[in-house]
Amino acid sequence: DDEELKEARAKKNDKKKKAKKKKVQEGPKEWFELKKNTSVYVQNLPLDVNVNQLMGVFKKAGIIKIDPISKQPKVKIYSDAAGNPKGDALVTYLKCESVDLAVKLLDETAFRDGDAEIIRVQPAKFQQ
Repeated sequence: DDEELKEARAKKNDKKKKAKKKKVQEGPKEWFELKKNTSVYVQNLPLDVNVNQLMGVFKKAGIIKIDPISKQPKVKIYSDAAGNPKGDALVTYLKCESVDLAVKLLDETAFRDGDAEIIRVQPAKFQQ
């Protein structure tokens, strides 16, 4: 009896594993939406810009994503090897629709009122 019971449980577990494996292989169709770009690349920023200032301007286009590990906004200000800001940044939104909106609202505008420099905002392109 114990042998038959063990065998029946083993078969049941195998079926569950196969069904689970099949679901993982197929995957939900929503996963493909994750491949959509949710980041913008910003150029020609003032060299003294900080993350809070960037968030203040770029939140006009949507919710800025929060990193689940660091709990910080996904805003990266690029710097050179010496640690000096380069004047460009990456801002990541929660939704991909915010990328188009950020480009429409903020591309070729002054970052701050009175700034002579015009920022460039474009969908981010990632290299592998």
